Amino acid sequence: MPWDFRRGKKTTQATNTRSQTQQCPSYPDICVPPNSADLNCPDIPYRRFKVVPPDPHGFDRDGDGVGCER
Repeated sequence: MPWDFRRGKKTTQATNTRSQTQQCPSYPDICVPPNSADLNCPDIPYRRFKVVPPDPHGFDRDGDGVGCER
């Protein structure tokens, strides 16, 4: 379990997941922040991950909710 230095205690999975979803709403399973550099599928090591609109990096070109399928 990760340590939260700001609060002086270990964080819970629920808190981490909620925080990650807020920071990475379009790619909740892998967390690519929307304000990161313009990326393409070859730039990241992940394949077949969940994509929730909007898709700022265009990982889900066919709009089926799965990123970097090929």
